[in-house]
Amino acid sequence: MPSNPTVWIVLIIAAAIIVGLMVWKGIGGTFARGKLKVTLHDAPKAAPEVRVAEGLRTEGGKVGNITGVKAAGTDTPAASKVDVANEASFSKTNVGDITGVDQTGGGGLLPRARKREK
Repeated sequence: MPSNPTVWIVLIIAAAIIVGLMVWKGIGGTFARGKLKVTLHDAPKAAPEVRVAEGLRTEGGKVGNITGVKAAGTDTPAASKVDVANEASFSKTNVGDITGVDQTGGGGLLPRARKREK
């Protein structure tokens, strides 16, 4: 470890410049202390908006399930906004389920209750 304060000042300024550039360019990073591990990666992309059956008009007949996002297990894709059947109109129509997010199987969204042992 250097004992000269000038070296520490230069190192701190260099680290501040690097972190500032990473934030400005949208680059993520992982820094570890043990054996100096540095990893850079792209910033996460914005989650897409999901729009399904917007403005749908039906008269008579039968419509099956209308689903915005369907996933199995815990692999639910991220979406910033799920809009299903916005401004849709159904007249004399047999409609199935209208679902924003359908997650089946796996862990689910809520933890399962545990049984207490006596």
